[in-house]
Amino acid sequence: MASFTKHAKNDLDPSICPLCGEPNQCALAADPTATECWCELVDFPEELLAQIPDKAVRKTCVCKKCLDKYQESINSTNKSSNLSISNRLDHE
Repeated sequence: MASFTKHAKNDLDPSICPLCGEPNQCALAADPTATECWCELVDFPEELLAQIPDKAVRKTCVCKKCLDKYQESINSTNKSSNLSISNRLDHE
């Protein structure tokens, strides 16, 4: 998801999720010699990435927990929309 460089004392911590403040488990942030991480193997929805504060964009990764929570909220919203449409069709 991001490429990391050594961060200065006052910069963001690349091992912390910019959305929840918890560890993001990014192997690239933890080990500069790492060659891959879970965050490179998944697609992050643009709507989720848009929630990252500007100062953290491309400097720190969203954690799996926030990704999962976002996907659950989308799935829940889609189910609610489908039920609403189904209910309207049943009443017609």
